[in-house]
Amino acid sequence: DTSSKSITFDPSLCIGCSRCVRACDQLQGMKVLEAPMPTGNAPAVGIAQTPPCMTTAAGRPLKETDCISCGQCTVFCPTGAIKEVDHTSRVMRALLDPQKVVVLQTAPSVRVTIAEMFGGMPGDCTEGQLVGAAKACGFHFVFDTNLAADLTILEEANELLQRIGIATNGSEEEKKKKPLPMFTSCCPGWINLVEQSYPELIPHLSSCRSPMSMLSAVIRNHWWPRQSSILSQHGRSTKSGDRGDQSKLFVVAVMPCTAKKDEIAREQFRMSNGKQETDAVLTVRELGRLIELRGVAKRNEYDSFQRIPELVYDNPFGESSGAAVIFGVTGGVMEAALRTAADVLSKKNLENVKYHAVRGLTGIKESTLQLGPNEEISLNIAVCHQMRNVREFLARVEEGKKQYHFIEIMTCPGGCIGGGGLPQSRDENILSKRIDSVYSMDERMVKRKSHDNEAVKQLYTDFLGEPLSHVSHEHLHTHYFPRPRKPPISLTTPQSVESIDAEGDSSTTVYVVYGTQSGTAQQAAKEIKVELQNFIGRSNMIPQPQICLVAANGMHPEALVGRLKESMAAVFVTSTFGEGEFPSMMEKLWEFLESSKPGFFPEGSLRYAVFGLGSSMYAVGDQFNKAAVQLDKKVGELGGERIIDVGLGDDQASEEYHGALDSWLEELQGKLFSKAGAGKASHLDPPEPLFRLSLAPGSHSHDFRPLPPKYHFVKLEAAETLVSPGYDRPAACFKFNLEDTGLDYKVGDHLAILPRNPDDAVEAVLALYAPGIRSDALLAVEPVDHLTESPFPAVLTTKELLTQYLDVCGRPSRSFLKQLFLFAHTMSARDELRSLIEKDDLNYSQENFDLFTSTHTFADVLTQFGKTALPPFEYLLSMIPTITPRLYSIASSPNHEENRLELLVVLNQWDDELKKHREGLATQYLFGAGVGERVAVHVLTGILQPPKDPTTPIVMFGLGTGVAPFRGFLQERQSLLKNGATLGPATLYVGFRHEKHDFYLQEDYKQWTKSGALTAVYPAFSHDNVEKRGGKLFFIPDLIAQRPMDAVNALQVKAVGEPEEEKKEEEVKLPEIYYCGPALGIPETIQAAMEKALYSHKGGRMTAEEASAFMNRLVKKEYRFHAECF
Repeated sequence: DTSSKSITFDPSLCIGCSRCVRACDQLQGMKVLEAPMPTGNAPAVGIAQTPPCMTTAAGRPLKETDCISCGQCTVFCPTGAIKEVDHTSRVMRALLDPQKVVVLQTAPSVRVTIAEMFGGMPGDCTEGQLVGAAKACGFHFVFDTNLAADLTILEEANELLQRIGIATNGSEEEKKKKPLPMFTSCCPGWINLVEQSYPELIPHLSSCRSPMSMLSAVIRNHWWPRQSSILSQHGRSTKSGDRGDQSKLFVVAVMPCTAKKDEIAREQFRMSNGKQETDAVLTVRELGRLIELRGVAKRNEYDSFQRIPELVYDNPFGESSGAAVIFGVTGGVMEAALRTAADVLSKKNLENVKYHAVRGLTGIKESTLQLGPNEEISLNIAVCHQMRNVREFLARVEEGKKQYHFIEIMTCPGGCIGGGGLPQSRDENILSKRIDSVYSMDERMVKRKSHDNEAVKQLYTDFLGEPLSHVSHEHLHTHYFPRPRKPPISLTTPQSVESIDAEGDSSTTVYVVYGTQSGTAQQAAKEIKVELQNFIGRSNMIPQPQICLVAANGMHPEALVGRLKESMAAVFVTSTFGEGEFPSMMEKLWEFLESSKPGFFPEGSLRYAVFGLGSSMYAVGDQFNKAAVQLDKKVGELGGERIIDVGLGDDQASEEYHGALDSWLEELQGKLFSKAGAGKASHLDPPEPLFRLSLAPGSHSHDFRPLPPKYHFVKLEAAETLVSPGYDRPAACFKFNLEDTGLDYKVGDHLAILPRNPDDAVEAVLALYAPGIRSDALLAVEPVDHLTESPFPAVLTTKELLTQYLDVCGRPSRSFLKQLFLFAHTMSARDELRSLIEKDDLNYSQENFDLFTSTHTFADVLTQFGKTALPPFEYLLSMIPTITPRLYSIASSPNHEENRLELLVVLNQWDDELKKHREGLATQYLFGAGVGERVAVHVLTGILQPPKDPTTPIVMFGLGTGVAPFRGFLQERQSLLKNGATLGPATLYVGFRHEKHDFYLQEDYKQWTKSGALTAVYPAFSHDNVEKRGGKLFFIPDLIAQRPMDAVNALQVKAVGEPEEEKKEEEVKLPEIYYCGPALGIPETIQAAMEKALYSHKGGRMTAEEASAFMNRLVKKEYRFHAECF
């Protein structure tokens, strides 16, 4: 991939270590890179068959992703598979050209890092050798970018003071053009981020160029025309007033940063003749290679580097201050600016030049400084480094809870001293050592403030005039533009892509905006898009509306809502997660809408509809489709025009969410396109597929298994049975190894497992398309709508697509059968499918439809109609939903056993109505997996979280494998005890079928009770002694009724009439109550049983009213009852 101006990727050098991916994800939080890793391949360099460890979202070239060119991925790549775009050759050509004058400028951090390329210690300051080596390589002049750093401070400090003045006394127009806070602008990675993802911040950026660009402009426009003696030495002359022959000057910059290669290519930094002001940027790594290539010193032989004669920077750009030196570390730009701003505001030469509040490696640093003659001016400042912290900080700024004046942003860890172009190192203290060296240099400088630099003063006298003058604005300042990443250009761009172009017309676009936690809502949104496209296809609408599928987090909420306001309509599709919460990808949009005021949508600006996905089985209270109901209500309150009532999909219905979706869609289409004059539905050509599928070049080994997007591979280490031998309900504890996966979790979290289809189902589908589609063929997959997330890796084999991604073992939907009908080419197939999908067909019956779909899978249907209605292979990606992850409560504590995670799972199995044995996809996969199997997983925040105060009493109810999260709770309590913590009481109620067969974790209960981690455990065995109870099953509510005082004690209630201990009221802590198991009204039944125990004569002996009030307080007022239903 050579698309980027900064970074290049050669997959033939990749060994699949995924370090670059982890740097991008965990270090920087950018998530641009993905890691489809192979199984069983030994690392090998240069073998083309080895699958790449790195790819990008949807397989796009780097330049079309959100990459900001920070280069942190290149710092960690051990083979050079991903590295900076090499400018060494262009520099070498210039050095060897006798007609060129080659000038080098070096950044502040280069002098304390170049020695590492030759075996020196981190932080070794070798400024003299650096200049000497550059001259030995052939550079005619070597200038210090530090001078331009001083120049930057004078311009930036004055700009800040100007903005503060405008904020106080300026006009509204001035405040709009020069708002506060002001952000620094010297980091090109930060500028890339703003232009691509936060264009609303552009007015807040300082207009100052970076020091590198400032110095290049000064060299080109001031220094070069004045070098008459140099020109004459090379046989050239210039006319009076001419700027010299710029083609003869070659300007090179050595930077710690790969994004500088992006910066020099900006149109703003080109001269009138189109030539770049800076011709090349070398990273410190490239400079080290150049020094070796020119025979000046040998890498990893420090003596050869130390022997280089020490030289000084050339005038007039060789003088600098301590303020310029510290530019290389996080907080340095801020501190340098404060040194100047403080002197200007106080009108004194202040002795204190250290601002410790902005120093150090804390990711986000904030402070309020008092400046001015009498410290009457308060300046709120912030310093942020490392992109992961930057995004978090920007979210804070967006909340507006604190007002800032000046903010420094650096995208790399530690600032430039941790830049993506610096030498690789395994020293975990590398940043601290480099930073200490920088501050040590600052301490030794005679002049430590930028405005004391005599060379800078002379430059203003000779050329610039004064800070912020017309001349300085022409040469030292710039402007920035929004440039959102665009989809790749295709020869036949679908209309749906055209409709979402940034400059396109949204007035005829219907946006389908979805938020999903497991993928089901995304599938529903895809089906809505297909059905709306079908409806449009059989209508006579001019202009023809376009349907655009958009992930709710696909763009900034403000930008997304802006498009919705201009659209024809918006259809929101959201699932409900946890205890009535929005899925994570919908959270930002919801927060934006929730913070908006009524009337946010002007009358008629947004027509909308909402469809929700939920489960009536899991819901407790009003949780069923709560997110969709809230969203529908909020958009209406903000002024949106509701097209139809919110749709409530239920996965417990016979057709799951489709049962509600079909009728909801039919009503939506009629009202949404009411003016279109569409006639009765007719079956036309199939709609365009939602994904582009093409053969990818190259080949991979037979076991090539790319990592699913947003997942991690973990290794199955063991599976230990939890039941007696031969028991007909197998259950096991599955143990996973998390070493080197980057995964961590907290007690109570969920593990999402992405299961795989069994081989027989996959082979059955492959056989339908053989021999035209090979199982080992490499496919490239890309979504048509670039604002939707692709659930597929960029490249994968046909077999892997069917095994890991398409839910071929799932229950076929009406939507699938409708689309299949469009491909039927025999009357018998059409009649059979019509009888299943068309409710007005004479042969249709809901019972037949339910029977057919409950006894067939997608693979079964494709096989049945393989000769009469087989769709083209690429349509399968649109017709068959993707496999959704199954969520399991984690049954362990991370403090119990390091790098281990455990689950309790029971095999889900049943016989369908045709007496065919079936098993759940996920449990079938887990129970069939061997030790060592790599399982695709990711961690989600769980619903049941233990109290932050361990002395808080807890009461837990677990049914079957619902005891899983409480195993984690109790392991955590065991760890706390070992560390000397004081714990509150913990009571556990568990429900199983048989004491002898499936009483999970018996020995654990004994151990926890003995240690004090568990106060009491009360088991109920539903199917034991059934005959003695006249056939009645025995559940936890029955156990509470049988032994009410145990429940009363667990609730920390003293029975009426018992002697009171002398305790203050505030010392009595109410318990947190947890339930994990099926819904089916069980949580409410348990609550009722506890209430009865409180007023039972054998229990709490309260009045019924007192018991009701107590439970109402626990459950409804203080929300102490937490339910996780499965």
